[in-house]
Amino acid sequence: MDYSHACTTLTGMRVQGSAWLFAIASWNVTTAESGSNPNPDAVPSSVSRSRSDDPGARRPLQILIAEDSQSDVRLIQKALQKSGLEAQIHVADNGEKAVQFIQQAEADATAPCPDIVLLDINMPRYKGGDILRKIRASTRCKDVLVLVVTSSDSSRDRAEMDALGANGYFRKPSALSEFMTLGEIVRDLLTRRDEKPM
Repeated sequence: MDYSHACTTLTGMRVQGSAWLFAIASWNVTTAESGSNPNPDAVPSSVSRSRSDDPGARRPLQILIAEDSQSDVRLIQKALQKSGLEAQIHVADNGEKAVQFIQQAEADATAPCPDIVLLDINMPRYKGGDILRKIRASTRCKDVLVLVVTSSDSSRDRAEMDALGANGYFRKPSALSEFMTLGEIVRDLLTRRDEKPM
């Protein structure tokens, strides 16, 4: 991982968004229409979902925000929205709920496994490092992207999260404009993941 003043990502190179991100704009919200919600902690989606009868449609991105500060959750959601990312957003406001989300994905193949986890280090009940260990130990979700989003600028914290398999490290800045860059960082990580050969 390369280091910068606010974010540590896989490389310092910016990547253009892939074309498929624009295709999801026409999807319909099936969960809202059906009235079902497999995850009661899920934030109402800004994503347009694929219709179940459209076999060629991609499933919506799944983003898990593991963050105990409601104000930071709102900032993260705003940054994601500003970047144009469309996703089903799930919020775990403590470490136990984040672990339960991953365990549910392990136990039920129909439960969503996140495409990316935005992980705070200092969470109640389970710390970020413990959550990341559980993610990397899971069978189904072990390869999800994990971007640490924290106020810590400790080199020890960065090294620990890197050793545990984090894909990036974003230090929460005090300036709103700098915080809003988080959405583009998430988009870039997802784009790089999608561009990797299988």
